[in-house]
Amino acid sequence: MRRACRSAFWPIVAGLFLIAPLAGCTASGHPAAEAEGGSADRRIRDLMVAQAPLDEAADQIRDLADWGRKDGYGGVVVSPEERRLRLYWKGDLPDDVAGLVDRLRKSVDIDVRKSAHSQAELFAAVQRLEDAHLNGRSSGEVSVADLGSYRIVELGPSPDASSIWVSAEPFSGLQPPGRLDPAPLAASLREVAAVPVKVRMRVANPDAPALQVARPGAAPSVARAGTGDTCATPTWSGPDPAPTGPGCTRLNDGKPFSGGARWIHQGDEPIHDQGCTTAFGVHDQNNATYLLTAHHCVAGAETGPVTTFGRGDLGTIEADTPLAALLSPKQSDDPTQTKAGGNLPDLGLIAAPSGNRIYDGGYDTGTTKQVSKADHTNPGDYVCVSSSFSKTFCNIRVDRLAGHSPTTGFYVGQCQPGGKGCVAADVHASGSPVFSLDGGDPAHKVIAKGVVHRVGSDAALDGSSCPSSVPKGDNTENCAEEVHFSDLAAALEATRTGYPDFTDRYLAIND
Repeated sequence: MRRACRSAFWPIVAGLFLIAPLAGCTASGHPAAEAEGGSADRRIRDLMVAQAPLDEAADQIRDLADWGRKDGYGGVVVSPEERRLRLYWKGDLPDDVAGLVDRLRKSVDIDVRKSAHSQAELFAAVQRLEDAHLNGRSSGEVSVADLGSYRIVELGPSPDASSIWVSAEPFSGLQPPGRLDPAPLAASLREVAAVPVKVRMRVANPDAPALQVARPGAAPSVARAGTGDTCATPTWSGPDPAPTGPGCTRLNDGKPFSGGARWIHQGDEPIHDQGCTTAFGVHDQNNATYLLTAHHCVAGAETGPVTTFGRGDLGTIEADTPLAALLSPKQSDDPTQTKAGGNLPDLGLIAAPSGNRIYDGGYDTGTTKQVSKADHTNPGDYVCVSSSFSKTFCNIRVDRLAGHSPTTGFYVGQCQPGGKGCVAADVHASGSPVFSLDGGDPAHKVIAKGVVHRVGSDAALDGSSCPSSVPKGDNTENCAEEVHFSDLAAALEATRTGYPDFTDRYLAIND
C-alpha cells in the first residue's frame, strides 16, 4: 500500500488543526452539497479567475527579484477575495522594482508593505534550524529546559516575511494538551534562528480511533485493457470535456494517458488501497513523453513496468530520469540532499505515452479537462486536488511554504472555510495533480500547479470519513484538511536551468 507520504523529511502525525466540510460540484461542474465532480463551485471558480492576473503579476515581480535573491524581497501574497496582490519588501523598493510595480498597477491592485526581514534572511534562518538538526532528522527531538522533548514537524518562512513558522509536537506521553505553551519553545528556537519564531503546537489525540483505511475486498469493476490501447465500452457523452479514450476512467486509463488516474506496479493486486495517482503529462526536448507522480511512490522500484488499475500496460519507471540530477538522492548517507543541493522534491517520472488532460470528478469518472500550462503557486491561491482514490476536492487555499527554497520546498494548502470535517485530500492522494481553473467556465482548461507530496493532519479524528471515497459502503477512507504539494512550475524550470550541466534533459507540460 502506498499512501500519501506523511513524512518525507520530518515526522508527521495527526494534529489538532481540523477544518470544514468542503463544498464541491458534480461531474458537469455544477455546484453540489457533496462534490461528486469536477471543479469548484461558482464562488471558487470566480476566485480562481480573479487570482490569475495576480499570479501573473507575482511572477513578474519574483522574476525581477531573482526569486528572493535580490536584497529586500520579502515575498508576495495574493488575495483573490480582495482582487489584490501584497508585496512585502524590507527597506525601500529598488528603482527597477518600483517601476515594474507602477506598470503593473495599471491592471492589478498592488499593496506594497514593509517587511521586517527579507525572504533570503528567513530561508537562511530555516536552514540554520535544519543544520542544527532541530527538525528530527538525526536525533529526532529538541530538548528544552522545563519543557521536555519536542519534535519539529515542519518549518518555513511566514508569507509576510515577519518570522519563520514552526509546527511542533511533544513526544508521546509528554504534557497533556492543556499545559502546552509554545512561547518557551519559540524563544529557544529563536536563539538558533536569529529571527522571530512562531510555534504552532500540534498534539495527537490519544482518544482518536485507529485510522480507517479501505481493506482488500472486491475490486471495482474495471475492464482489463491488457495493452493500454483501449478501455471499456464508452459510457460518456457530450462535446467537452471528453474522456481520453473510449470509455476510459480513472481506474482504467488508456492512451494517451491522463493525470489523475490510478496506477500500480506490475504484479500488484488491484485492491482498493493499492497504488498511487498520476499527475500531469510532460515531455522532454526530444518529445519523449512521461507522467509525473510522487517520487516516494516509485522510490525503491528503480526500474520496472507499471500498469493501470485495470492492469492495462501503462509505462516504465526509469532509474535515471530526466530529473535525476535535481530530484534524485545523492549516493550518500543523507537522503535529503540532491545532486544539485537542497531538499528532495517529491517528484518521480513514469515513461509513458501521456497526453495533456487530467481526470476531474469522482473516483470512477471518465471526465477530463485539458491542461493549458504550468504556473507558480503563491500563498493565497485557491487550488483543487484530483485523487483517483476519492474525487476532486476544491476550496483549498494555499497557506504557506514549508522548507528553505521555493524550488525544493512544499506548499501547504488548507481546506476552507475551516471547521471539523473539512477535506482537502484523502490519505492515499500521493502523486495527485494540484490545479486551478484557467477561466470561469467549469468545462474550461486547468492550470497545473503541483503534485501531492503528502497530507497533513487527519480531518477524521472523530471517526468520520471522506465523502465519496473508495470503496462505497462501510469500508471508507479517511481524509485530511491539509495537503502538501511541490511547485511544479519551479521544478520544471529547474530542469531547464540545470540543462545540460545538471540534467541530461529538460521537461515541459504537454501541449
